[in-house]
Amino acid sequence: MNQPRFPVRPAYRPTPEAMAEALAGIIQFLEQQLEQHISRAQPIHEGMNTNFALYCHEQSEPSFQLKIFTHRGYPSLEKIQRCQTYLADIPVITPEILLIQSASSLVPNGFLVQRWLRGTPATDCAPAVWVPLFVQQLQSVHSLTLPYFGTIEAGPTFRTIRGYYHHLDEVIAHSFGQTLCRPLSIWELQAEGWVTPGFVDEVMDRIRSWAADLGVWEPHLCHGDMSAGNLLLTEDGPAILDWDESRSHVWPAELARTLFFYDDQRIADAFLQHYEPSSGESDDAESIITLEHVRQLLRYLCMNSFNQTERGRVRDKNRMVEQRIQERWQRRYLT
Repeated sequence: MNQPRFPVRPAYRPTPEAMAEALAGIIQFLEQQLEQHISRAQPIHEGMNTNFALYCHEQSEPSFQLKIFTHRGYPSLEKIQRCQTYLADIPVITPEILLIQSASSLVPNGFLVQRWLRGTPATDCAPAVWVPLFVQQLQSVHSLTLPYFGTIEAGPTFRTIRGYYHHLDEVIAHSFGQTLCRPLSIWELQAEGWVTPGFVDEVMDRIRSWAADLGVWEPHLCHGDMSAGNLLLTEDGPAILDWDESRSHVWPAELARTLFFYDDQRIADAFLQHYEPSSGESDDAESIITLEHVRQLLRYLCMNSFNQTERGRVRDKNRMVEQRIQERWQRRYLT
């Protein structure tokens, strides 16, 4: 039987019995660390990880949230810890992380515990409601400037936005963390025939050409996953959840990720109306959104090859992604 060319580390998906045993061990550990009696754990069925609401002393509301990570190295625990350090210096409401534990005998990929934040999810709100509230918080987040573009954990960083996009192949390779058993490069996909011959060369040349026209931008902390699902309406104001995608970039990257997954012009319009960027940033912002979408689609080319052995089938899927990339150069949201 052929072995996958780009094997993925096994995800942590235990049997119910194994999860119950792991959860009991984690609760015993947490009771010692937090000096609280945890009376029950209620599963939260959302997200890619395994989440529980933890109740203490028979209280009617949770005290903590436990997140058990499914994939090794994703999200990066180093990133989460560093992001929390940054957030301590700015007035943003976000759940307080109390404990982060890397891989252990209890669970292979680690877990974190954060204080439960009481509020109402904004998932039922229209963009005209939730986007301004999110933007209000992002403006505080973006006030925290950083000296480079790129990751906030160990990884590739660049002094300028042009350098970031010039080396986008390195950024993409790093983005998979420890999910893969070995590093994967978009150049390797092209060399081995997983994509159309010369396609990566063509796209990277175009990326670098667009990047050369960008002006000077000052990088700052970005949340990286603006969505109604990551906004909680609390008594103290809107709170931002889930900083797993945080990085050092500029504000158009925030909008780019949201538009990539939702493609809703109302989101773009509401964001620009309330963020109020300077007039000189609009042309660059459109280009950055395009470049970020191409970055994500190049990641898809890589992800289509994960754990696969039939190169022809992957090539057929990747042709559709290649077509999306070609079409994406023409799409406009801001003009």
